[in-house]
Amino acid sequence: MKNVRTQTRRILSVLLAVVMLAMSVPWVFADNAVYQAGDQIQFGSYPQSEVLDETLISRLNSRADHWVSYNYYACDLPVGYSTSDGGNMFASDFMQYCDVEYNGAKYRGVKFSQFRPVNTSRNSHTYPQEYNGYTVGTTYWFLYEPLKWKVLDASAGMLMSTTVIDSQPFNQYWEKGKVEIGVDTWDGTAIYETVYWSNPSKSGYADDYETSSLRIWLNETFYSTAFSQKQQEIMLPQNNDMVSILSYSEASSSVYGFNTDPFSSDSARCISGSEYAHCQGLSGLKNLPVNWWLGLPRYYDTKVYMVYPDGAYMGCDVDSTSVGVCPIIRIDMERIEEYESEVHVHSFIPTVTTPSTCTTKGVMTYTCACGNSYTEDIAVDPNAHGTLNENGDCPRCGKHVKDVEKPTEKPTEKPDNKPADEQPPENLNFFQRIIQWFRNLFAKLFGR
Repeated sequence: MKNVRTQTRRILSVLLAVVMLAMSVPWVFADNAVYQAGDQIQFGSYPQSEVLDETLISRLNSRADHWVSYNYYACDLPVGYSTSDGGNMFASDFMQYCDVEYNGAKYRGVKFSQFRPVNTSRNSHTYPQEYNGYTVGTTYWFLYEPLKWKVLDASAGMLMSTTVIDSQPFNQYWEKGKVEIGVDTWDGTAIYETVYWSNPSKSGYADDYETSSLRIWLNETFYSTAFSQKQQEIMLPQNNDMVSILSYSEASSSVYGFNTDPFSSDSARCISGSEYAHCQGLSGLKNLPVNWWLGLPRYYDTKVYMVYPDGAYMGCDVDSTSVGVCPIIRIDMERIEEYESEVHVHSFIPTVTTPSTCTTKGVMTYTCACGNSYTEDIAVDPNAHGTLNENGDCPRCGKHVKDVEKPTEKPTEKPDNKPADEQPPENLNFFQRIIQWFRNLFAKLFGR
């Protein structure tokens, strides 16, 4: 009996040790990944890399039949002029876009009839678009690619974009005004305070993220463009928003891996912009760190905080169009596999289904294992001729390919009725040749 109890205690001790060990290890199952701060996740898609292939650009241009205005704001002042009162900005059609799906991929075309001004309240002499090689009147194409996010807080599902994805003003409109804040006790006159409104209806302040045009753009334009309905289902709200930007305090929090001194440089806050963002007017050079907006709290008047390329904070005009957007989102990390299981990156294998000839284009078919496929034309091959005719000409294009040597026919000999002694030796039979030989010998001996 004692041995049974001892054996039971040993078994229970081993089981307890196993349970405790299992609870201390962050198990990763095949269908339930564990994410930690600093990990990267691909989620959503947005135009990013510029298309440089001339053939593809030509095909996309031929399919661009529905252009939409960005409705970007600009002012009506001459170049070099500005106003201290604002209120002179209005929506314009000078920049437009067109989304096209081609061969299993999605692209966005961008064109503009004038450069985007650095500020919506004034027209400057310099334009970031021009500095980065973009020209007025040219159509540029950008590929929709997966958005990459850095996990800031795995437990809260908080993600931050690893790239500045666009360039938008904090507030596209501002207007100087005043509000009555009291009455002068000496003479009874009203006392006013100067304020800067964020919209013509005067329902918000220019430096307040809560009423900013950037907040609206993130939760309407960007949200609907970057995320599918399935993706939106696993996104979580943050302060009533589905998409936001880091606040002053969040971008200087050690919890998220940032330098706690907001006015010191910080490599963790140094973020480069996409090529699409630069085409939108983002300042700075491609592939290098750029400016990007911060949210609350308010700064003052028409200034708000942004992160400088070296990672330090500084103030900037709210209507600057050259500052980038680095969004943050929250997602249900336990349901991320639902989205990931739907993700499929096509791997197309090319097959020549119709060879090209000297007069007709061929067809190349690209097929993915999932069944998705598309076709492309193969250029006419000027050397792919058909079976040549007797003259060496191609029956398709009529081109003379090579000279053909015709066999020479031996002329038909007519019967010769000359006497045997006058026939040439090659025409004599055996007996005639013997007779001819003796005749020739007799002639030599007797001189006849």
